[in-house]
Amino acid sequence: MVNKNYSTERIEDTLWDLCQNVARVSDKVFVGKRPDSAEYPMETFVVVTMLTAMKDWEAYGKGVVRIAMYAKDLQGGTKNSPALKKMGDAIMEHLPYQTDDYLFDFSSESGFPDKSGYNIKAINAYVVTLTRK
Repeated sequence: MVNKNYSTERIEDTLWDLCQNVARVSDKVFVGKRPDSAEYPMETFVVVTMLTAMKDWEAYGKGVVRIAMYAKDLQGGTKNSPALKKMGDAIMEHLPYQTDDYLFDFSSESGFPDKSGYNIKAINAYVVTLTRK
């Protein structure tokens, strides 16, 4: 059962903590939006976006963090990037699956190179508040 007494601010603080865990893995972490490729020419970087709290699956206070990883190392034009796999594995090692107050669920998706030539892999972290007894 989900606790309805958790504030949106508290959930956002927890989502921000997830972002901080990502920053431990990569020194090129941007929060909110992707940088301009011409202004920041990089081989790899990460963009973390906090989506607004949602009411979904009858889970009050559910929120989502999207962790998008970008890499230029194209492997024969496919979306299977060794750099993205390494980044994704390192990030997943630093993300919690549960705390005293929250339960996390993760999903991932990959994309082909974008118009700037970056392969993209995203980890979506969903947080749900737990009921305390």
